Amino acid sequence: MFRLVPLLLLLALPAQAQEFIRLASFNIAEFGEGNHPTEDRDLDLIAEMLTDGDFDLIAIQEVGTVTGGATQITALVTLMNNLHASDPEYFSAITPLTGDERYAFIFRDPVIMEDDFLWLDDDREPSNPRAGGETFYRIPVAASFTAGNFDFVVVSTHLCLS
Repeated sequence: MFRLVPLLLLLALPAQAQEFIRLASFNIAEFGEGNHPTEDRDLDLIAEMLTDGDFDLIAIQEVGTVTGGATQITALVTLMNNLHASDPEYFSAITPLTGDERYAFIFRDPVIMEDDFLWLDDDREPSNPRAGGETFYRIPVAASFTAGNFDFVVVSTHLCLS
């Protein structure tokens, strides 16, 4: 099974047609690989939960590092777009490796991703990206977005408590 832990944030935007955007963060355990086989995932249910929340930007943690992770994100976004064909189309961006996982961002109009990802810890081991860093095993990542005249940065991280 999987565990979705939503974190909903509303950001107020400067005066324009849409006054706020809805943000969510989900840790979908080992999405696309690992101890939770892809065939056991109910992608339809996950897509329905995400689209029913009417989110404009979703940060996802624990995206698998092999092809299954990227494939599952692509399949999820396709399902989300099929569920709400009349709404703005969803897009995704997936980070390179950090520790033993990646992050993904799923977004739709009015949100636009502006730049590449910014890792918030520079102690990654260049010869072994799976090793993470000294401060964070799973290094936080920042991504910059814009919505209308509002520029903002979202930081996504997957924390391990010891």
